[in-house]
Amino acid sequence: MQTLFFNFNPIITGQEKPFDAMLVNDGVIVDVGEKAIIAAGVPADTEMIDLGGRVIIPGLTDCHIHLINYAASRELTVNLKDTHSLQALIIKTRQFIEQKNISPGSWVEGWGWNHDLFPEVRMPDRQDL
Repeated sequence: MQTLFFNFNPIITGQEKPFDAMLVNDGVIVDVGEKAIIAAGVPADTEMIDLGGRVIIPGLTDCHIHLINYAASRELTVNLKDTHSLQALIIKTRQFIEQKNISPGSWVEGWGWNHDLFPEVRMPDRQDL
């Protein structure tokens, strides 16, 4: 389905002049420019949305990743994203060490934990870890 957004605070694209209309087809921006020109070329069933001078910000996607770091973070570090207590963090870290057969004294890194979710009002210390 196509949607024509218009009458918004102009977006500057680096082109000669800002545009005031944006045509979107199934969630993908397919054209930008002047409303009169774009509207003249669209089918009659195109949804027309007047944004009344509001600001429009198209979705921005950062499509790059650091693949080696991403893979290492998943394989070599303990995922603590779903831990909601200090005790859960300790248990999950111990399980990770056992599963990966990490030798005593080796450095273990974790990611994703949020101490704000813990009922304990403190950060883990070296005795905990």
